[in-house]
Amino acid sequence: MRPIILGTAGHIDHGKTALIKALTGRDTDRLAEEKRRGITIDLGFTWMELPDGRKAGVIDVPGHEKFIRNMAAGVGGMDLVLLVIAADEGVMPQTEEHLAILRLLGVEHFIVVLNKCDLTDEEWTDMVEEQIREELADLLPEDVPFVRVSAKTGAGIDVLRSCIAEEMWKVEESETEPGLLRLPVDRAFTMSGFGTVVTGTMLGGRIRKDDSLAVYPSGICCRVRGIQVYGEEVETCIQGQRTALNLAGTDREAVRRGSVLALPGSLKVWRTCHARLRVLKRSGRTVKNQTRLHFYSQTSELLCRAVLLDAEKLGPGESGYVRLVMESDAVLCPGDRFVVRFYSPVETIGGGVILETDVRKEKRFSPGLLERLGKTENASPVERAAFCLENERETLISIRDLAGKLGVTEPRALELGGQLEKRGEAELIYAGDGTWIWSREKRAQMQECALQAVQNYMEEHPYRQGMPSAMLLSFLLLSDGFGKADRAPALAWIGSLTESGILERKGSLLGIPGWTPLEDENYERVRRAICTGAERAGYAFAEKTAVDFGGVPEEKVTEICTLLKEQGKIVEVVEDVWTTPEIMQDILQKLNHVLDTEGRITISGVRDMLGTGRKNARRILEYTDRTGLTRKDGGESERVKNQ
Repeated sequence: MRPIILGTAGHIDHGKTALIKALTGRDTDRLAEEKRRGITIDLGFTWMELPDGRKAGVIDVPGHEKFIRNMAAGVGGMDLVLLVIAADEGVMPQTEEHLAILRLLGVEHFIVVLNKCDLTDEEWTDMVEEQIREELADLLPEDVPFVRVSAKTGAGIDVLRSCIAEEMWKVEESETEPGLLRLPVDRAFTMSGFGTVVTGTMLGGRIRKDDSLAVYPSGICCRVRGIQVYGEEVETCIQGQRTALNLAGTDREAVRRGSVLALPGSLKVWRTCHARLRVLKRSGRTVKNQTRLHFYSQTSELLCRAVLLDAEKLGPGESGYVRLVMESDAVLCPGDRFVVRFYSPVETIGGGVILETDVRKEKRFSPGLLERLGKTENASPVERAAFCLENERETLISIRDLAGKLGVTEPRALELGGQLEKRGEAELIYAGDGTWIWSREKRAQMQECALQAVQNYMEEHPYRQGMPSAMLLSFLLLSDGFGKADRAPALAWIGSLTESGILERKGSLLGIPGWTPLEDENYERVRRAICTGAERAGYAFAEKTAVDFGGVPEEKVTEICTLLKEQGKIVEVVEDVWTTPEIMQDILQKLNHVLDTEGRITISGVRDMLGTGRKNARRILEYTDRTGLTRKDGGESERVKNQ
């Protein structure tokens, strides 16, 4: 059973903190000012034991309108919310605002707790409950349970505990997509003897002691020195748990509320996103194009401007697609929910869900853009993965990057990629320690580009058997197709082209199947000139500078010599020094005989054995070292057989 987070919501002084104390025995007001003023200013955290012995995290949020920003920071990760309403007052402004924020942020499970029932009679409480059902009908689920309690006297607390346990089962039965490892920070402080400590709700993944994490958006790396869950030291924490981490390698100034802890390289920092924005029916405001807004999601608070993509304005109860342009860095993922408030006066106007992040600027009312956003909004997880690949600027992306773009774990992203591959919509590339993916369409486009590059090279170099594989690799890595990909996936993909017969490998060259190098009159002149010169020179070899190529241009001589070497018709002893295969075979037989009988040979020994000069003897040993027959041993001139 997955961990559950319980939260409170409601108007100031309706008894949320007192209720939590009655349920848990712990006071969540931790600030001196909270104690003095008797109100909750910032988030409070504790836990409670359920009837089955499990623990649930508890988040107590402030009710005062001035601290809505703190309230919004605590909602992320809540599974079940106690909407606390004082029986002697009924629905108040922050009751509605809190509930609206919770619905905008995706909370679906509630218990309405009528508190302070010791101050009213049953007839009054019945009237207040009826008022709540009528006034909040559009915000509360139809089957929401109501529980009457008094945090002061303890009346009804046991009934509330049982109701919480029952609702917890409903929460656990709801399907939850495995989340990317993220811990949005809601508190950061320094503890004597420990250093930097942060707290937050695990939105996904698993963190273990000694794990390396990054603090986003700065990207500063740190190490997890210790973990606490519900006041106990543990070795690991998982999705859905309230967690405290003791961090090494970073100081208090580098991490604060709004920061996010995640695996290094797993999150992308961005400033623009596409989203669906819904304006509250109860709002008296209209959102116009370029309206400046306060943006709240998880524990982050940012300023942004809303560019309306499919309307000139959005009034109460209306929704539309927007491009949100942030004034500072964000690290949220598609699927994350948010709330927006007017810049001035600051009041909640609406919220929505992020559809795409790190987006490029596109024209308002663009049919292609609106169609894409419509598909993305209503897509299944596997369809969202397909849209992500289709719209990715880079053709090939890693599974880690795909996971970050989808807001899921790497195993889940790989699973979705596998489903797309089975459907024929994508192709996975396994290379080194990583896995990469691209759509079939973009793979086909990249294959066409690669084949064209090889074809162009061979047409420009008709005396070659193919394009050097290193050159094709460089071409791929510099293209838009491979983007940030490293050598490993590019090499693996080149290998798949040769295995499938799309390209033909000839040594270090890649060619078009069926291609035959040009063997024209120039080819024959160069071949005859080198072979004749080499036969005449014998063990003295033919040097390129001493051979008459009959007027063949230098660049063609170079390419034809390379082709002759690849065809095995000549042997390059050292650069631009040639002989025939027969002469080299004779030399190697003699050399092998000496090595087998005497165990070693020197430059002088080769000179005497062949009756040639010392320079040519040195060239022979350089050749045998390069081809692996011999290796140096002892002095500069001594060689032994390479085993």
